[in-house]
Amino acid sequence: MSTPKTGRWLDPRLLIGIAVSVCAVWLAFRKVPLGQLWETLAGADLGVVVLPSIACYLASLWVRALRWQHLAAGIAPLPMRSAYRATAIRFMVNNLFPFRLGELVGPWVVSREVGGPAAAWFGTIVLERAFDMAAIMSLAIYLIADYVELGALRIVAFVPMLGIAALRLWPGSLLRFARAVVATVLPARPATGAVALVEQVVAGLAGIRDARGLAAVIFHTALLWGVVSVIPFWCAQRSLGIDLGPFQADYLGAVMTMVGVGVAVALPQAPGFVGVYHVACVTVLVALGVAEPLALAVGTLAHALFWVSITGFGLIALRGAGTSLADAVRAASTS
Repeated sequence: MSTPKTGRWLDPRLLIGIAVSVCAVWLAFRKVPLGQLWETLAGADLGVVVLPSIACYLASLWVRALRWQHLAAGIAPLPMRSAYRATAIRFMVNNLFPFRLGELVGPWVVSREVGGPAAAWFGTIVLERAFDMAAIMSLAIYLIADYVELGALRIVAFVPMLGIAALRLWPGSLLRFARAVVATVLPARPATGAVALVEQVVAGLAGIRDARGLAAVIFHTALLWGVVSVIPFWCAQRSLGIDLGPFQADYLGAVMTMVGVGVAVALPQAPGFVGVYHVACVTVLVALGVAEPLALAVGTLAHALFWVSITGFGLIALRGAGTSLADAVRAASTS
């Protein structure tokens, strides 16, 4: 578990992240005057988007907390209240601080409330990220198969998630296979890092007690990325009068936008996902035939609702945690 020090606020990665965000803001906003953007946003039907989006962001934290209970079963029983509170605080901190400090603060909150080493709880966050990455990859493959009208390729979309499930069921054999493949296709240093990551995922998967727990994790992951995270983008599109066709096409457009944002926010960037969130929405929606001012309005509206909702829920959860934001960040960063 890495521990950011004070000197790391001048870390080159932070400077790179800021540069990425600045470039993304320029790319997203360069063709749309702010007056035109404001005029477009003023025409949005907020009744269609605000409450459903807030409800979905609350639900996303709840589903993540439910999933965390299964991922952490091998460490200690994780009460739902603690799981939800730590999840909300974690994502709020990611919105406010660089280096994804929330990934350290969340485990620290759980360790403080439930017990056990924060490093062990952090391992479950790594495992959660593996499931999330697999879900994004599966959706991306499915969308590509739909775009090229190759139905057989859709079967491949299940491979990333099934691969993680297989690592839980047959860890020894698949870990040996992964080591052999990685050693063949990668240079020594990247191969060592890749193998270490797979080993960490395998170790985390061992904490999922049985097939029922694994099925629950997969179900919650599918619910999170296939429904709960998509609806805010779909509502933002509808609120601005964007119609991509029948419901299936309209919804798939929202899925594509969500996948684009999911990939973009994985890049190094300044806190809060400003810029990369917007440029991802613009890139995807313009490719689907949406006018650039409307596409940018979707990104701006969706990002604003995401940031305000997640940050607000985190601040509310922080009050129940009996600590301050500064103390939580300081303690997690030095633990």
